[in-house]
Amino acid sequence: MRLGSTAILTALAAEADRGGVVAWLTQPAVLIALLVVGVGALLYGADRLDNSSSWGAGRDGRGARVALAAVAVLVLTGGAAAWWRTSDGATTRLIEGTSSQEAQSEDGLGDGVVAGDPDAPVAPAPPSPASAPAVSAFDAVEQAVAASQQAYPDGQAENVLLARAAPSAEALAAAGLQGLFDSPLLLTDSAVLSPETAAEIDRLGTPSIHILGGDRAVAPAIEEQLAATGHATHRHAGPTGIETAISIAELHFPDATTAILTRAYDSSADATDAFADSLAAGGLAAARQLPVLLTAAGGLSETTSAYLERSLVSNVVVVGDLTKISGQVVTDLAGLGIESSRVAGSDRYGTAVAIAQLPQFTDASAVVLVEGSRASVWPGGSLAAVIAGREDAPILLTDSDELPEATAAYLEARRFVPTRLVCGPGVTATACAAAEAIAVTT
Repeated sequence: MRLGSTAILTALAAEADRGGVVAWLTQPAVLIALLVVGVGALLYGADRLDNSSSWGAGRDGRGARVALAAVAVLVLTGGAAAWWRTSDGATTRLIEGTSSQEAQSEDGLGDGVVAGDPDAPVAPAPPSPASAPAVSAFDAVEQAVAASQQAYPDGQAENVLLARAAPSAEALAAAGLQGLFDSPLLLTDSAVLSPETAAEIDRLGTPSIHILGGDRAVAPAIEEQLAATGHATHRHAGPTGIETAISIAELHFPDATTAILTRAYDSSADATDAFADSLAAGGLAAARQLPVLLTAAGGLSETTSAYLERSLVSNVVVVGDLTKISGQVVTDLAGLGIESSRVAGSDRYGTAVAIAQLPQFTDASAVVLVEGSRASVWPGGSLAAVIAGREDAPILLTDSDELPEATAAYLEARRFVPTRLVCGPGVTATACAAAEAIAVTT
């Protein structure tokens, strides 16, 4: 029984060379081929055991049979492992052009990219008056559409922000604009306008589109398509996300005296760490219509420093502890004559609570919950900023199905304060129910 196994393995190896090994193994055709080759090798070896030829006899023959059996076992094991990885129907997809290994500037930023896998599956949010429409599986574009529909159930928005559907510094910088323009943040594929996003823009009427990022982030063809369908378009872009944030601040917050400063990039093993603190900072920026500025963690980035020096900003809210934004950044701010205050907790959940406890939210009558644990739900805080702005509410974080201790303690302290609880896109039904059990909701 001959299956041409050498030719098949050669073809599979060539295919593997064109993409990541994990992504390659999870392709259904590859899984089937691996299993066929493995079974064929075992059957071929068994057939040879019954053959009296020299191949199946003697010490050398036994060695060949053992080697063939080992190859078959390895192939079958690899195929079975890959099959198990995808047995629930979820596969790992690699999004081209979003790797944190892209070319970076001297600030450690490559066209605004931050670490994160934007396409792993998460549980859907439950449809209810206090939560967004359910999303069957995590998709950044769908999450953005869900947040827009939650904030604008009747449609009609004068402005829409548009960024690439990948973790990016542009999305972090967009929070203040969401509050200033009362506009949703929608996401798209970098090369072509995602159809779900196009449909949502149509639902919102004929809004002006503010594109965040350069041509590599959102292709010129997308801008041309939007202009051709009657939308006024504006692009905010710089060599990196840091400059994009400055562009937004200069154009739309020329009189701002207070700004929020958060880090734009991190190379730690936790892909969510680069933007975890910013999840909650977006709510403050939107609710108080403040510009969001970005910096490297080790020191105030030169371009941000130059902007602050020529701006009217005299006070900066630094978001994150010393492991997120170093003391050198505060020293650099002081050198510019700028006062700063640091808002931080022991972790991302505590930082969100620290922001919620600021005087700006003393009279808040609502709380927005955002999923804060999974690397794949990076857009949650950025997308929910418009909801926080409209509700004049802080953003708190959940941890998958659990309420972190800091989040639960904050809600417990507000037990006798009428509170509207808004569960944003990505928050699980279990976490939302746990919050409702603690807070007195209206």
